[in-house]
Amino acid sequence: MSSTVRNRMIGARIRLARKKRGITIRELADVLGVAAITISQYELGEQAVSRPRLEQIAKAVAVPVRDLTARLPLTDMSDDEVEMVQAVRAMPPEGRAYMHRLMVDAAAGRVAR
Repeated sequence: MSSTVRNRMIGARIRLARKKRGITIRELADVLGVAAITISQYELGEQAVSRPRLEQIAKAVAVPVRDLTARLPLTDMSDDEVEMVQAVRAMPPEGRAYMHRLMVDAAAGRVAR
């Protein structure tokens, strides 16, 4: 993934998380001690966000850092659900197929075979 795409992805997630919390760009900038234009540049992907700044932003908008950086879209998934999806994605295809059968059967109240 190019740095431009990564910056835009993170920026879009910052914007979404900020808006979900009802925080303005100015309010977030004040909390972080930066100019509002800096937040705008982060959100547009025009400026890369350092890891320490990303941690500050995540804290300010009350989301885990991984919500701003993971390849998953921001959703209402719990940390456990995000971790499970990441684990399944890291598996080889046969492992994913097995986990799929297991989860579908378990959700239906059947014992997976």
